[in-house]
Amino acid sequence: MPMVCCLNPDCPKPLNPAERKSYQACGTTMNLLLRHRFRIIDPLGQRGLGKTYLAEDTDKLKEQCVVKQLVYRAQGIQANNMKSF
Repeated sequence: MPMVCCLNPDCPKPLNPAERKSYQACGTTMNLLLRHRFRIIDPLGQRGLGKTYLAEDTDKLKEQCVVKQLVYRAQGIQANNMKSF
């Protein structure tokens, strides 16, 4: 059974069966292709400002590649100000 990886940076269990409509752990709506091209297969790691994922490029005959997701985490006064929006 094919698995799909959630791109929600706060998802505690990112790998899910592809036949679901939303991710089990966080409830985010499932998106099978990122930018209508990349199928995220597996999380590889997280460091600094982002996460990396193993992916398939569907435009290049399912060639494997790495996708980097940049995640900004506000801290201190900025984080408190953002919560008021």
